[in-house]
Amino acid sequence: MAATLVEYALILYHMRNTFDSQRSLEVTTSKAGVKVFEAKSTSAKSRKDLVQQLHSKIDKRSLLLFPIVFSFFNVIYWSYYLSIS
Repeated sequence: MAATLVEYALILYHMRNTFDSQRSLEVTTSKAGVKVFEAKSTSAKSRKDLVQQLHSKIDKRSLLLFPIVFSFFNVIYWSYYLSIS
């Protein structure tokens, strides 16, 4: 369960950094001569593509990482457990 929370946190962190870096400010001048800064971000379609790419990368890494961590944990656990008995 902890690994799932870590994966979720990494997704959110990466999404926030990716979207923040793609935003730009558009400067417009109102009728009163005041400059107005508006945040412009990428389109919804490109955001969806970025999220899908991120999920794909995380899924590929987790397919390799989770079995390795699970095996390592089992080796350590059973070595310790059998050495006590």
